[in-house]
Amino acid sequence: MHLNHSALNLVQFRLALLKTSPYGDRVGELAARGVRFVVCSKSIKAMKLDEGEFLDLVEVVPTGTGEVVKKQADGWAYIRP
Repeated sequence: MHLNHSALNLVQFRLALLKTSPYGDRVGELAARGVRFVVCSKSIKAMKLDEGEFLDLVEVVPTGTGEVVKKQADGWAYIRP
């Protein structure tokens, strides 16, 4: 994957972003290449987790939906798998 001329923000809630995840090294590699990992604080609360359980590179935002709306307003594309 080449991210030299692109920007990627991943707004999601996945257990892969927890400190206990076996994917922490891979997530760190992607972050080092410019991928921004964002998690919704409301999802964290709903899952009864604590922000401190997530990898240090994860950014917690008030709402995932709000983050997506802000990015779209800035011209970003929303891609849903």
